[in-house]
Amino acid sequence: MSAPAGKRTALVRATAWLAMLVAAVTLAACAGIGVPTKPPEVSFAGIEWQHGNLAEQHFALKLRVDNPNAQALPLQEVVIDLELAGQRFASGRSTVPLSVPAKGDATLVVDVSSDLRAVLRLVREARRDGRQLIDYRIRGEVEVDGFGRHPFERSGAVPAERIEKRLLRAAPAQ
Repeated sequence: MSAPAGKRTALVRATAWLAMLVAAVTLAACAGIGVPTKPPEVSFAGIEWQHGNLAEQHFALKLRVDNPNAQALPLQEVVIDLELAGQRFASGRSTVPLSVPAKGDATLVVDVSSDLRAVLRLVREARRDGRQLIDYRIRGEVEVDGFGRHPFERSGAVPAERIEKRLLRAAPAQ
């Protein structure tokens, strides 16, 4: 009777070793997949007038998305607000999926809309006050598939002359 009990003990030990081996392989595989530890970094890359009229203008706002992680980041949505000289200038949303490569970057274009009169007023005020630069601030959220929403904010200054050249001269005649 001791033989079947010994076989049973050997079988239990073999099953336990097999279960630990499977668990170790599974954990190693999961470690290889990795979870992003840092959110993507979003910065301003440019803006171009697309189309519109005096009431509403549409611009292509270009954003550079840097991925500091060792695995690609699948972006699902970006929501953005752009301020010029402390005033809301444009807002938009992109729902076009974009994969940002590991330790790399990608350019995302977001269609934003605004009022041309607001741009004209900003440029006129800057010239009247003798300012060469107009402050900007970009705020928003980027949604990474499976890893949630991450807010971002960037600010800086852009020459008033560049705003006039890039946005106003491409706009329709008034």
